[in-house]
Amino acid sequence: MQEKKVQDDYILTLMRRELEFQQTMLVLMQEEMNFMPEGSVCKKTTKGKVYYYYSIKDRNGRQLQRILKPHESELLNQLKRKRGIKKCISTLKNNIPVLKEFIREYQPILALIEENEIWLMQELMVDQEELIEQWKKESFRSNPLHEKDLIHDTRFGVRVRSKSELVITGMLDANQIPFRYEAELILGDKRFYPDFTILCPRSGKLMYWEHFGMMHVTEYREKAEKKVEKYIENGLLPFDNFIATYDKADGSINAKTIQNVIDFILLS
Repeated sequence: MQEKKVQDDYILTLMRRELEFQQTMLVLMQEEMNFMPEGSVCKKTTKGKVYYYYSIKDRNGRQLQRILKPHESELLNQLKRKRGIKKCISTLKNNIPVLKEFIREYQPILALIEENEIWLMQELMVDQEELIEQWKKESFRSNPLHEKDLIHDTRFGVRVRSKSELVITGMLDANQIPFRYEAELILGDKRFYPDFTILCPRSGKLMYWEHFGMMHVTEYREKAEKKVEKYIENGLLPFDNFIATYDKADGSINAKTIQNVIDFILLS
């Protein structure tokens, strides 16, 4: 019975930690919004060419709109980030009262089941470790493109494209976190292959992790921004079920940052 009480307590502890985490994220994102440029951005496609339009109100409250010029890439990136943060803030404002309500109303059930000798219910309880093992054994469709670029061998048989991904796979393995490398993910009418699809070992939650390595290259950065934008549009939100990490400008990777991501997001 003591073990089941610990499991019940763990659920409440997990929810309280999640509530604290999301409250912190809300404060940080709201603070960042104070430093964001005014206005918003929208994308339009004309004759197959993509244009970004900057919308802002003038002194009289009228909405003005113009095309963003190529040299305004920094403003475009800030406006895209602003849009993503606004979506995250909206989700956080929805989640926080839900989490508070759950913590207030949740009634532990496992100890009550044993106390009342409802033994048949135990047949419905699947061990978390069993679920993880089943997930690890499931087949999945991996990225069929550019297989020749898979040049780095991990000690557990997965081949990856970059040294940074080699570091991340090693750290995921060391922390006993189950993952799939470049597994197929379909969002709307698009097919993606995020670097890592992760099954969080404690929560059983699926998360998607992209590591971007050449953000100093304009074409690479623009593709990365479009990918993140598509993720957000389809409900993959930063700090919720989507992770993005980056190489430094010199191509190096900060292993401490990666471990912090693992500790505070994947193992929380």
